[in-house]
Amino acid sequence: MTPDTTSRRGAAAGEVRTVTSCPNPARLREKRAKKSAPPFRSGGNVPKQRHTRRPSAILSSPFVRSLRKRLAQLLRRERRLHVPEIRGDEFAARIAEIARNPRVRTILEVGSAAGEGSTEAFVAGIERNPSRPTLFCLEARRDRFEALAARYADRPFVRPYHASSVGRSGFASVEHVRSFYEITPTALNRYPLERVLGWLQEDLRTLAELDVEEDGIELIRREHGIDRFDVVLLDGSEFTAAAELDLVHGARYVLLDDINSFKNHLNCQRLLVDPAYSLRAGNATLRNGYAIFERAG
Repeated sequence: MTPDTTSRRGAAAGEVRTVTSCPNPARLREKRAKKSAPPFRSGGNVPKQRHTRRPSAILSSPFVRSLRKRLAQLLRRERRLHVPEIRGDEFAARIAEIARNPRVRTILEVGSAAGEGSTEAFVAGIERNPSRPTLFCLEARRDRFEALAARYADRPFVRPYHASSVGRSGFASVEHVRSFYEITPTALNRYPLERVLGWLQEDLRTLAELDVEEDGIELIRREHGIDRFDVVLLDGSEFTAAAELDLVHGARYVLLDDINSFKNHLNCQRLLVDPAYSLRAGNATLRNGYAIFERAG
């Protein structure tokens, strides 16, 4: 490119400037930017240079780690407090109907949680029962138990127990759970086997950490001189229902929730072939299914 030698007049009259090089666009933009920039004011806010952080650095920052930890705690607490499932459905209606039976005097509910699900149905039936049976509620987790006890503090026929239904030996083994998972297709197969086994280990750790009475079913039976309960609902841990049925077998009514899961699938099969019991009601498509058995005679 040929140098620009065009003459230009300056500010003073008669002054002539000769440009002997090509204009630099970058330097021209820099000069314009300086002219348009606001003047620096002492004591004013000086714009800070912004630094962009890589996504990996942001995700590993102490704040994000702390936030993740808090969210995990909230999720665990939500799981502990338990969202009631047996509520406002046909199973709840049948529970209330059985609790109204004047021949019923003792009821055992395993897995009462905070008392907002099946407990409500039992209470609704008991309050219409002239025999006014006693409802024994088993709940191992302290936060749930405290909510349960507070909720029914004004109903003396509700007897909450802060206890585990069975001891550590009453939990299913890892081998048993693995074998069931691999052989029997149920709702449990919606989750990876590793997660299911993790739930088992978590329940065992929780039992070890809790300051809680074990063998709660036997405790209630001893304290109240009960040979056989009139009604039993098994809806506690996913991994203890088989041992629980061994302890309550002979009850007039046995109610099972989650028959399409490890919890009560085998218990349901066991009672279906038990000549001492007859299936009175059930629905395999309601949530994870339920079944109600009545002892003959």
